[in-house]
Amino acid sequence: MELMKQHAVELTRELSAGLEIRLRHLIDKKYNAHNNMEFLTVADLMRILDMSEPTILSLCHDPNFPAKKVGGKWRINRRQFEEWWQNQIDEES
Repeated sequence: MELMKQHAVELTRELSAGLEIRLRHLIDKKYNAHNNMEFLTVADLMRILDMSEPTILSLCHDPNFPAKKVGGKWRINRRQFEEWWQNQIDEES
């Protein structure tokens, strides 16, 4: 019985280590994919700016904001957004 418990503990450790490695891989993959994306979505901007969806959609309708509607969904050019954001900060200074 003690041997079975020992095997169960070892198996649990191996599974936990394997799951942790897989989880880290998935997080890294998602993080890297997100950082390398050329375009952002409304959901991305909601997370980045900590703003509500109506606020982001309002920005998307602003002609000075770097957003385009593609296939019924808003897409925001990452580089242009970063430039726009820097300009907003500079204007406030």
